[in-house]
Amino acid sequence: MKQLIFSLVFIPFILSGQDITFSEDYSIRNDVAYYLIENVGGSFILFRDIPRDYKIHLMDDKMMDAGEVPIEFQFKNPKIFDVLKARANEFSVVYSAKKKGTRYLCIENFDRFGVMQDSLTVLAENNLYETFNYQIEKSQDETKALIYSTKFDKTIDAIMVDVKNLKVLWSKTFDQLDINQLFQIKELIVSNNGDLCIVLLKDNSNINKKKTRFELYTLRPNSEELQFISVPTKGKLSSSSKFVFDELNNSLVGGGLYSEKNTIRAQGLFYVNIPFIQPDSFKLRFIKFSEEFLEEYLKKRNVGDNTGIASTEIRDIVLRKDGGVLLMGEKIESKIRGGASIPVGFSFQENIKADYYYDQVFISSIHPDGEEHWTEIIQKKQYSFDDGGIYSSFYQFVSNNGIHLLFNDEVRNQSTISDFTIKGNGEYKRRAIINTIGINIKLRVRDALQTSANEIIIPSQYRNKLKMVKFNF
Repeated sequence: MKQLIFSLVFIPFILSGQDITFSEDYSIRNDVAYYLIENVGGSFILFRDIPRDYKIHLMDDKMMDAGEVPIEFQFKNPKIFDVLKARANEFSVVYSAKKKGTRYLCIENFDRFGVMQDSLTVLAENNLYETFNYQIEKSQDETKALIYSTKFDKTIDAIMVDVKNLKVLWSKTFDQLDINQLFQIKELIVSNNGDLCIVLLKDNSNINKKKTRFELYTLRPNSEELQFISVPTKGKLSSSSKFVFDELNNSLVGGGLYSEKNTIRAQGLFYVNIPFIQPDSFKLRFIKFSEEFLEEYLKKRNVGDNTGIASTEIRDIVLRKDGGVLLMGEKIESKIRGGASIPVGFSFQENIKADYYYDQVFISSIHPDGEEHWTEIIQKKQYSFDDGGIYSSFYQFVSNNGIHLLFNDEVRNQSTISDFTIKGNGEYKRRAIINTIGINIKLRVRDALQTSANEIIIPSQYRNKLKMVKFNF
């Protein structure tokens, strides 16, 4: 499931051997949010969160509209947190609502006709002095969801829910995590089995870099105690990082950018692999950027030992079957008018007057032992303003013939969409898969939804119109 907003008219056509299908247009002038849900009883579903008017649109395999259905919840005026696809023929809505002085946190399951099948009250509380400030982290298959709130006293209230079976697995308050500042909390990640890992980054400054470390607190299913492991970074600083569960190889893996002197400019990559069975036997490797990489990425000559890359974030980790990873980084900058900076991902970005720059992407393939396999740079240059950067960046998905990277060549309604197909040895081929001139679409590529090994759906949001575009590769 993906959260988005779009519009389209049924127009199948082929470009460079590419099958592309459009849905009809949907006016989203009053929508709060929308969600894409794949294959619910054979239908593709668009769930729309409109104040006091919740509805779904059904579409067939040709993206033709097959009907509109209103959605009614047990409580009035719900605040939608997320819409998940944990069951074969149903979708699950996670929301909060207030009734007679009590706040409720609920999950309700619906079929494709909008009929509620069953529900779960996750939480009911009478403390009206605290706001319902919960966030959700879900597993890759969306069967498990962590609903949590991080408080100013540096405690974390968390509930793990089995969404598929509508069951609360546990409810805990984590108040002994040795958190000094909230910014030390980097990630909370959830596995398909219901594992939880809380990732902290401590002493990540040049003053204390000899003590810089990741602290990982892991809670396994059917366990009552957190398992703790410290991963010292050997005097190096982390400027960006990401961790994921590798369930095929029964481990937790992470990767990121490291810096020698400060977190502004990174000199290389790091990779860590932590096996579940013996977490203390983790592997940590550092890979310094080559001169060739720095010259191409920075577009400059005469690089030195202290040269690094700035304004770059780890965006995705793709797991290899052998236990290795592909790290994907992207150069991102955002500036409010007048030169101030704002963090990418800020929830109100679309209402801020700012310039957004999303430029080149690098991909590094790393073996399970931490050795570099290959590194490639994908050149792009995206600029937009006052749009929150929603049309920028890229979407990666795995198909039968390799990994694909899709992105708008330019952020405007008349542009082309490029597809880089990358093979296992790092070789890649670029092609244009669609030209948007004359068809009034503007694709939110980052919000695409992969529905099969050779099919993705990308939302288009253009002039308060929402449209879905389906690509068959």
